[in-house]
Amino acid sequence: MWAGDKIFYSSDNGSNSRYNLWMYDTNTGANTQITNYTEYDVHYPSLGPKDIIYENEGKLYLMDLATQQRR
Repeated sequence: MWAGDKIFYSSDNGSNSRYNLWMYDTNTGANTQITNYTEYDVHYPSLGPKDIIYENEGKLYLMDLATQQRR
């Protein structure tokens, strides 16, 4: 999901081998893991104007694009 100069995606590249949200910065080329769920995968991420909504463990979360904080 493309937002400004960043690309958000789900991947199991982390040390716990669970699907989490990651961010690729097109300016620096850096890949950063945004969420760190260890028991269940992140499913169905979808980009909105200011947030990404996704499901984890049967609950829906909103992650603010500016702060990367979830609620």
